[in-house]
Amino acid sequence: SDKATNHNFAIKQIEITNNKEFLKYINNEIDILKQLDHPNIVKFIEYIKSPTHYNLIMEYYNNNNLSDNLVKYMDAYKKPFDENIVQYLMKQIVSGLKYLHDKDIIHRDISLVNIVLDLDSEKDEANNNILNSRVKIIDFGFARFLSKSALAHSTLGVPLYMDPIILKKLNKKKNSESLGYDRKCDIWSLGIICYEMLIGKCPFDSENMEELVNKVEIGDYFLPMNLSEETISFISGMLQYDPKNRYNR
Repeated sequence: SDKATNHNFAIKQIEITNNKEFLKYINNEIDILKQLDHPNIVKFIEYIKSPTHYNLIMEYYNNNNLSDNLVKYMDAYKKPFDENIVQYLMKQIVSGLKYLHDKDIIHRDISLVNIVLDLDSEKDEANNNILNSRVKIIDFGFARFLSKSALAHSTLGVPLYMDPIILKKLNKKKNSESLGYDRKCDIWSLGIICYEMLIGKCPFDSENMEELVNKVEIGDYFLPMNLSEETISFISGMLQYDPKNRYNR
């Protein structure tokens, strides 16, 4: 909190280690955050390095991440988000992601926990009024610059949200070492979170990695018929195993 203005900030505190690869990701995150200015992306203020930690100062948001909000909503209403809520949230998430991709930045860790909400008033906070919230994409630890013609090869992210190519590499599938992926890895993750908000669980829920990989490969997920045709088409366009068939933006 700024003592002069009483304005609150959020701090991401990261312990300093001797791991050069880890330090590379921290410095990369700071470099990327410095260049971002969009209403649906976390605003970076500055960083302060202490003898033991990096302290990344960010703007403060007064509500939880989307994962917590979904659980809270399901506890209260015994169902996942309605389509109008998901449409409201996705419009903002897509806007933030398009901004990143236009700047040749891929996030590589889009998930419900890396999207937070900011509400305008204490009343909205108390009522968890999601339709009065602003969406913010956070956590750029795995983000990187990637030109439109280039491919990335690192196996980063959370398996349930991973692009199929990254998942194959993680699981060391035959001939997967040389496979690369592009910005459409974020589109796949976007499809996962859209599904999760509407259905209440991940589309490829699995007990182990092998089962997860197999379900993803054959496209084994369920879309209930009570969803609108537009929503089904939207999700299907993102959850395409072959990135060439996936939405561009």
